[in-house]
Amino acid sequence: MTLVAAVLLASLLGSVHCAAMCGAFTCLYRPVSRQGAWRVHAAYNVGRLISYLTLGALAGTLGSRVNELAHLSGARLPAAALAGVLMMLWAAGTIAATLGVRVPVSLAPQWAQRLLGQALLAARDSTPSARAGLLGLLTTLLPCGWLYTFVVVAGSTGGPVSGAVVMLAFWAGTVPMMAGVATTA
Repeated sequence: MTLVAAVLLASLLGSVHCAAMCGAFTCLYRPVSRQGAWRVHAAYNVGRLISYLTLGALAGTLGSRVNELAHLSGARLPAAALAGVLMMLWAAGTIAATLGVRVPVSLAPQWAQRLLGQALLAARDSTPSARAGLLGLLTTLLPCGWLYTFVVVAGSTGGPVSGAVVMLAFWAGTVPMMAGVATTA
């Protein structure tokens, strides 16, 4: 429970990052009139929720497998330790890049870029609600350090349900800011 509360608080405080990174997407689905706009904004956030829960459950499942494998060797809670190491490596890479050190970056494969481009083109001709929901689902694919830090935390829980709960808390903390951006932009 403490972890979930900490994730919720952190995501509330850090949701300014979400507004800066994804706030512009609200312009891509914005309804022409204010009437029924809440449905369109809800579709965007439900799309985000579905993808966040999926990522959390997958990360938690991966963490549980890490824990199961390590249990054979007598190690305790290796998923949490692995999550800490991943966060430290990410921080070290960010610091190195800030200092001008060339850090190798793994970009999405060409097929994934094509698939994403095709999905975005298809969304262009959809209704505002369908476009918003699809954009909510797809924004999870952005290389967002803030989001993926919490995915790593979800993996550290060592279970699919607990991983999904962590991501639910993260999502809940970002909704007020994203709704504010959507309704004032």
